[in-house]
Amino acid sequence: MLGLMSMGSNPVFPNISNYYNLSIISNLINTHKLQKSLTFKILYSQKNLNIVKIFKNINLIYKYSLIQKNNINYILINLNFFNTKKIGTNLKIISKPSKKVYISYTALRLLAKRTGRSIFLISTVNGIITHHEALKYKLSGIVIGFVTL
Repeated sequence: MLGLMSMGSNPVFPNISNYYNLSIISNLINTHKLQKSLTFKILYSQKNLNIVKIFKNINLIYKYSLIQKNNINYILINLNFFNTKKIGTNLKIISKPSKKVYISYTALRLLAKRTGRSIFLISTVNGIITHHEALKYKLSGIVIGFVTL
């Protein structure tokens, strides 16, 4: 038997299963913003909570809280609105499980200079972080997506 290693068990690259959670949550956020719905809830998991914390840090969502209903845990998400106008316009997914876009630290520095108010989400060995944090810690990784504010 060959000593093959999957991407998730490789210590250099992160687990790819975060993309599904990120794309589902981003689609829910974009859909509810179009519907001008102020709140919605998603099932609680540690991955979902980490993604929601990142969205809160970059002001894509207003706030979140943990609730329990019928012995099921949920994350209640409140969106940013000002006079019924949405704030934090787009979240685009770049990498998918079938196509991963890697970026080095030097390329990330160049990209950060050329993009104005966009925030890139980078999957690193430390988890999913923004490109500002990746530059601070001098990390490279997989570009998951970006948010245009």
